Amino acid sequence: MPDLSHIINKLPEAITRSLRKTNPTEVKEVLNKVKPNKAAGCDLIPPRVVQLSADVLCYPLSKLVNYVLDAAKIPQQWK
Repeated sequence: MPDLSHIINKLPEAITRSLRKTNPTEVKEVLNKVKPNKAAGCDLIPPRVVQLSADVLCYPLSKLVNYVLDAAKIPQQWK
């Protein structure tokens, strides 16, 4: 995974302040706001499935987002 610390160090303070850890409640709120009638993304998962699975997905997704923020590295598969 490429190191992103050099980018984070150069970001304005306002942006770095918004890059804060999340929690399952915040992730669930975002997942519930997904518009179910939109097309599936490149992962081919229909938005309705994401929305209906919010209770199950919120914890692992919050852990994943927090890990990426702590490590300051984006996994290669995400590129």
